[in-house]
Amino acid sequence: MPAESGAMRDEPLVRVRIRRGVEEASLDRAGPWVVASSGARVGEIVSGPVRVLASGGGIRVLDRSGRVTGFPPGASVFAAPHAAVDGRGTSRVDGTDYPGTLRLVPADDPSAFDVVNVVDIEDYLPGVISRELLPGWHETAYRVQAVAARTFALDRREQARRTGRHFDVESTTADQVYGGTTGMGVAHSAVDATRGIVLIDGARLGTAYYSSTCGGRPALAEEIWPAAQARITAVAMIESIRDTESGRAILCQDAPLYRWSAARRTDQLAARIAAWAKANRITALSTIRSLSDIRPTAFAESGRPVRFGIADPRGGTTELTGEQLRIACNFDAPGLPSLTRKNRVYSNDMTFDVGRRVVQIEGRGFGHGVGMCQFCAQGMAKRGDHWRDIIAAFYPAYEIRRVY
Repeated sequence: MPAESGAMRDEPLVRVRIRRGVEEASLDRAGPWVVASSGARVGEIVSGPVRVLASGGGIRVLDRSGRVTGFPPGASVFAAPHAAVDGRGTSRVDGTDYPGTLRLVPADDPSAFDVVNVVDIEDYLPGVISRELLPGWHETAYRVQAVAARTFALDRREQARRTGRHFDVESTTADQVYGGTTGMGVAHSAVDATRGIVLIDGARLGTAYYSSTCGGRPALAEEIWPAAQARITAVAMIESIRDTESGRAILCQDAPLYRWSAARRTDQLAARIAAWAKANRITALSTIRSLSDIRPTAFAESGRPVRFGIADPRGGTTELTGEQLRIACNFDAPGLPSLTRKNRVYSNDMTFDVGRRVVQIEGRGFGHGVGMCQFCAQGMAKRGDHWRDIIAAFYPAYEIRRVY
């Protein structure tokens, strides 16, 4: 149906994993809470605040008086303040308010569980776009972000339902950042103005990837992730993000990480890459102790490097995708110092100057570079582009459609 019209139907629920593999969580809201085995018709009323503890593969709920309600190993638990049982109130977890209700799901580790926020997607979205975009940005950019975030979440939801996963999206940069309830008015108005509007690819939802800063060299999904099937953008998008009238070559040129550099000790970078390779069963890299060279071996149509060859002093060379290398460079490895803002690798668009003791890294942009560039979207909004035109620039293969 056209975005301006069409019969409305109830909006979908989305399941957001807000805590992963925790041993304990605090459900802070005072007053009565309802807890029950998920799917049960009846539950128990317990007095909040409530502590939730992992217990031998099961879950224990301790109310304000210390009374314990236990649930057996493997059982998922519904939890919500009495006023939010219908999903229209809010639940507070570890000091943060979330719209909707909660599911407490035992993890594979018997001493841990996940906390999943079950929420109407239109209540979920303000908590995403208020975290994904900067305060003070143009409302048009927020509308573009709302459509992209809605499409992304619903696409992930379909994938999760097909595979039987107990959540649809993460609340972190692994999917899209979600901070619970928000009082940011522009986030709510942008969601309301685009209610139910998503990107459609033929008979299915589009895959609306986005990142902070493209650095002037966007990429196709299949160029960054070889297994990807999505059609995200085109090199013609580069023309849309040029802004020669203002004197800036690219609309995201003023982004803090349009260009960046980092320096790493050669032995420590090698150890970090080796630890990542071991965790991902890439044997050829898992035992390297130093580096002799890292250089691009393949490029996207935009000029962005998408594959790299990692050479070690033993004479071996192993290829990784740019995104694999970015993750490997930032991998947390025992015995290595924590990364800082000054030496973190921010995108997969980078070059390396490998020295005997130090590796100098020069990079462009922040994120994977696929789909919408948030800083470019803000630049388009400021120059007066309509939100539909901005979406069309970043996702030219998709149709904009209202689905509920």
